[in-house]
Amino acid sequence: LDYTGVSGGGADVDLTYLGLGLRNEFSDNAAVFGQLGLARVSASFDGGSGSINKAFAGVGVRGMMTESFEGEALIRKVFVNGLDPSIKLTGTYFFTDTVGASVNIEASNGDTGGGIGLRLNF
Repeated sequence: LDYTGVSGGGADVDLTYLGLGLRNEFSDNAAVFGQLGLARVSASFDGGSGSINKAFAGVGVRGMMTESFEGEALIRKVFVNGLDPSIKLTGTYFFTDTVGASVNIEASNGDTGGGIGLRLNF
């Protein structure tokens, strides 16, 4: 589950991703992964609002760069006409084996956004 909200220019856009993935470790500290799922794109603006559900696919790589820090790069495509693939870079610092804090930046169609979050592994 992944959520991104963007506001500006009189519009609010929310992207919610729900999907499944597979990963393959290619070293002790790194893995390549793939995702497939459903994306909900909702927008509200002066004069209206709407939402659509579309399929998405993604591919990425992530790996432990130190004992406590993981880096991740993801390319994701939501199958909506006129929407380019997004590129997302994430860094996660793990306080324990299961709890970490993450920071990300994502770019698509000339727009860039970022976020912070909590990561739980189980």
